[in-house]
Amino acid sequence: MRTLLKRFSGDFNRSFKPLLQPLEAVLDGLGNPTFAEAATEALPLLQDVHHQIDKLVEKIENQHAFVLIFGPLKSGKSTLMNALAGAYVSEVSSLPGYPCLVYVGDGKERTFEVTRYNGRTQSARDSAALQRMVDHDHGRLASAIRSAEERGEDFEPSQHFPEAIRCIDVRLPATGLAESGSILVDTPGLYSRMKFGYDRMTRDFRNSAACAVFVVKADNLFLEQVFDEFNELLDLFSRIFLIVNIDTTKRDLGAHGELVPSLEQSEPLRIVGAFEDFVMSAPLKAAVAEGHLRIYPIDLLRCAQRSLRAADGEPQEQEEATVDGQDVSFDDFQNDLTEFLNSDESLTAFMTDNLHRGETLMEDMRKVMENQPEVTALRTGLREIETEFENANQRLEAGQRLLKNKWQESFGELEAGLSETVRGHAEKASIKVLASLQGLLMRWFDEDSSLAALCESLSTPLLQKHREDLVRFAREAIEAQNPEQPFVGLNLDRKLAHDVATIEFPMGAIAEGALEAAAGNVGRARPGPLFSPENIPVRKGFFDWIFFRSLSTIRRKLFGTPQPDRIISRHEKQRRLGPNAVDAMKTSLDAKARTHLLDLQNSVEKSLVRQYVTLLGERVEEGLHTHLDELAKDRAHWETQTRTHRRILGLFDRLQERSSDARSALRGLQREYLAEGPQLHPQEQPRTKPTGPAAARL
Repeated sequence: MRTLLKRFSGDFNRSFKPLLQPLEAVLDGLGNPTFAEAATEALPLLQDVHHQIDKLVEKIENQHAFVLIFGPLKSGKSTLMNALAGAYVSEVSSLPGYPCLVYVGDGKERTFEVTRYNGRTQSARDSAALQRMVDHDHGRLASAIRSAEERGEDFEPSQHFPEAIRCIDVRLPATGLAESGSILVDTPGLYSRMKFGYDRMTRDFRNSAACAVFVVKADNLFLEQVFDEFNELLDLFSRIFLIVNIDTTKRDLGAHGELVPSLEQSEPLRIVGAFEDFVMSAPLKAAVAEGHLRIYPIDLLRCAQRSLRAADGEPQEQEEATVDGQDVSFDDFQNDLTEFLNSDESLTAFMTDNLHRGETLMEDMRKVMENQPEVTALRTGLREIETEFENANQRLEAGQRLLKNKWQESFGELEAGLSETVRGHAEKASIKVLASLQGLLMRWFDEDSSLAALCESLSTPLLQKHREDLVRFAREAIEAQNPEQPFVGLNLDRKLAHDVATIEFPMGAIAEGALEAAAGNVGRARPGPLFSPENIPVRKGFFDWIFFRSLSTIRRKLFGTPQPDRIISRHEKQRRLGPNAVDAMKTSLDAKARTHLLDLQNSVEKSLVRQYVTLLGERVEEGLHTHLDELAKDRAHWETQTRTHRRILGLFDRLQERSSDARSALRGLQREYLAEGPQLHPQEQPRTKPTGPAAARL
């Protein structure tokens, strides 16, 4: 049987252990912030599967038999563990109210390792440090549970508090476990407010343990709620040992006030009998009849004391209670447990349970990888990301082509088409402006005002308004050049226009800004002096002749000096400025205004387009450099996203491939080992000393 067990364990782990590395790679990949959304549910589920596979591999590798010990709080579970292990383990097995599993096995020295739901492990240097760690986490866990309850949610530690302690692995020198290789598993106490229910234990130990021990105090044996969920346990385990923890030192008050032995001391089997007759349900009775459930009344405290003393080399005392001539002792339970763990039934259960457990874990992992929406969305997301990456490549290439383009040449055609249009409009507008200027001049002769005021009224706002009208006309003419393109008069060829649209480059906004700036710069030169006082004919009066006043003196006195800002009355104008002066001023105004208007026309006609093209070229190149930097960053982002998604999906594919191989291998093992049950070869027949997966004796 040992040979068969060893061969099975080797075959199983060769098929199953290779899953751990690709699964760890997937978990590491899902830790990337990129997959925060996908990791919300998938990561805890896969962490749970990884934990279960890791435990299963360790169990098979070491040929461990798990012995589950459970029951209400303070029922004696820790005391039973002390008795079975032959070592004091209560310090770590009695973590009050904390809903984690404690695995206790034999080891060379005491070690304590905590595993959390997020997969993180942490070591404690001693039991005191472990207790402090648990106490600290206890409050945080309670707070997380309350928060979930307030939201009306069922608490799930892997999602609501991934830092919660999932299990504690303890190794210590334990004489009772040294030969067997068995692992004692202490479960959370029943009815603890902070336990997560039997559903979690069912998930963790379905098909992973052949037998379990249920401990209940004699005082609680007749409480129906103690066995509310017991039927489910009957379906989980091949064998259940029910220990009724009695107190053989207990005394009752006699009729005359004396202390007499209690029923627990004198007739413990009567307690069991009453339980079977009045409390036990039909499924429990059937389980007892079939040998599926066995009941033992035991004083666990005395048994543990004896076991610890024996481990220390002290003389042993036979602990027993004699009832109807029968010895009811801890040895009976221990022998039955050992016999079961070394039986063909146990070996068959060991192989069957672990193969089924492996199949279940494969199915759990398959559901996550194939049916979990967040995981399936990764494949859809990759296609979208690859499309974005390709688009980013195209945008970057388009931007690079635009940057290489000679924009000054592209805009050069604009000036030729604009000149004739602006010239025709300017000539027509100039005629009106000149007429208006002459009208202002003639009104000046009928007003009391200075020559400087006349010049000011002629140049502003009339000439300024003419400039604004001409610039506005030119802008509209530019914008109307190519109305089918949104580039403010620019006529880009089809490829350039497509590239501009591809990279979503704001050519229109840049062109508008450049045209606005260019329009603000052209035609700003003010006209020179429209009149020169020295060239305006003036008439001499009587006294001018008497005093030999020169014309220059008369002009200075008339117009003012050094600026011609002296206010001249209309009567004085009539006396000093005759028809010759009017004609001379008209001629000067016409000549200088025409020169200014022509300069303005040329400035708008040529300089506006030239400045626009120059500014636009500079701003387009500057904008393209900036835009290209953003395009490069965008491409790098999508390249990283593509590479990251391809990597994680590659890891999923590799895991799925390994999972498929493992499933096929497990089915092969089922056919090989379970088709007809374990066949014992002659050399494998049980010897006097048992050699099964749990070894000789617990």
